[in-house]
Amino acid sequence: MAQRYAVHCTDLGHECHEDGKVFGAVDYADAASQWARHEDCNSADYWIVGGEHAHVVVTPVDADYRPNGEPKKMIVTGESAPCYSARLVVSGA
Repeated sequence: MAQRYAVHCTDLGHECHEDGKVFGAVDYADAASQWARHEDCNSADYWIVGGEHAHVVVTPVDADYRPNGEPKKMIVTGESAPCYSARLVVSGA
């Protein structure tokens, strides 16, 4: 079962785990990465994948969202990746 982590971003003015989002993750880095994907997708600015980095604090929390481990400060970065596709050309269509 994945550990729950609350992730808050000091760059966005968040001050504690209660200001952040909670993710089920395998470790601190996984939780921070999930937060970055969520932030970029929901802000529509794609600021992290666009080249800026984010300072976050990742805190393990229990089922009632109370801290139950040591918070760790992390820097989250992203990169865009090219995506290509191909399709068959059907003659006569």
